[in-house]
Amino acid sequence: MSVHSCMGLPLYQHTQLMGVLTLDSIEPNVFDLLDDGALDVIGELVSRILSTARRMETLESQSSHTQNILRELNEQAGGQHNATEMIGNSESIKKLNKTIRLAAPSDLTILIEGESGVGKELVARAIHHQSNRKNKALVYVNCAAIAKHLIESELFGHVKGAFTSASEDRQGKFLLADGGTLFLDEIGELPLEVQGTLLRAIQNQVIT
Repeated sequence: MSVHSCMGLPLYQHTQLMGVLTLDSIEPNVFDLLDDGALDVIGELVSRILSTARRMETLESQSSHTQNILRELNEQAGGQHNATEMIGNSESIKKLNKTIRLAAPSDLTILIEGESGVGKELVARAIHHQSNRKNKALVYVNCAAIAKHLIESELFGHVKGAFTSASEDRQGKFLLADGGTLFLDEIGELPLEVQGTLLRAIQNQVIT
């Protein structure tokens, strides 16, 4: 089917052009009845919706970034008071503490498995505080809580202008944890294509 009517509306945020809204129709002269005032109203409404969506995206990203910074500061401030071993006298806890002590000196990637709520983050903290990295940052990332379109930016960072709301350069969690420990929680919730990128970064120890 051929397009017989087409209309383009420029979309502005203040004086900055965000894009153009294009409307097509297979019927001729469909948009002739719309006067300039109606077109201005439509353009303004769509511009406001896009501006609001961009602000929400930026706020969501900033909120996640702030929460991680606060967590890292709390870790650094309270690191000397954190227990270096899991508390308990059962054989299972003793075995777990032994495994943690064996794993902590290593710089290899460690997989911590278990159902939600069993204490995987506590194990990660114990490993960190018994390692040679204990004076560096312990960076926590809840992979399930990151919006899909922001995952790679959160993990690997971005440069100014990389996407619409990227107003400045930003370090990812990998660089924030450089020399310390990066704990990726709920990693199985990441999209498969991101898991592949993450696996290559971990194996090659290179971020591009």
